[in-house]
Amino acid sequence: TFYIFHCIIIYRFAGEINIRGPFSGSAHQCNGFRQKDMLSDTVMKHQSLMKIVLSAMLAALICVATMIITVPSPLGGFLNLGDGFVLLAGWLLGPIYGFVSAGLGSALADLFLGYAFYVPGTFVIKGLSALLGMVLIRGLARCVPHRSVRFAAAGIVAEMEMVAGYFAYSAVFGGEGWGAIVSVPGNLVQGAVGICVFTVLAAVFEKYHLTDVFRTQKKQG
Repeated sequence: TFYIFHCIIIYRFAGEINIRGPFSGSAHQCNGFRQKDMLSDTVMKHQSLMKIVLSAMLAALICVATMIITVPSPLGGFLNLGDGFVLLAGWLLGPIYGFVSAGLGSALADLFLGYAFYVPGTFVIKGLSALLGMVLIRGLARCVPHRSVRFAAAGIVAEMEMVAGYFAYSAVFGGEGWGAIVSVPGNLVQGAVGICVFTVLAAVFEKYHLTDVFRTQKKQG
């Protein structure tokens, strides 16, 4: 994870130098059309690669937060912080990259922890959770001006999808039927933890302008 983050920093500065350097001086010596096209292609490639690297970084963070970072559960056992990073991925990366990053990171955690049966379901359920959270955050922007309230409301709906998704997956594909309802209370608490983690992370990202690198990708898109 730290290696990927280190690569982001290096590539970001290198990309800015490469983009600005070759074209800034020659733009005044030619018609500019070819240079602008080449610059546009370079910027698009730079942004696409950055988006892939950032998605990989968040997938790694989701996997680590799910496997390693745990807190005691009031219902017994432990809860993880992965759901908070799932919502963060949707908010920062957008629909496609957010879905893949959230689904992949969570599915890998299940695989490494020995829950291979849940890998396909986790990929879809957590991916949809990130996607739904992102759509609601954007949709509520006009009618809910307070950012924390908007994040919390979107998180609640997204985590309800997570709870319902795991119930349905266990009931249908696990053959548990209505017996799968025993997992609902624990998943509700897990979802609540995820909402709190996401709200705090989002506030920190906004306060220290850590979203700038992600927003640069969105504006150009």
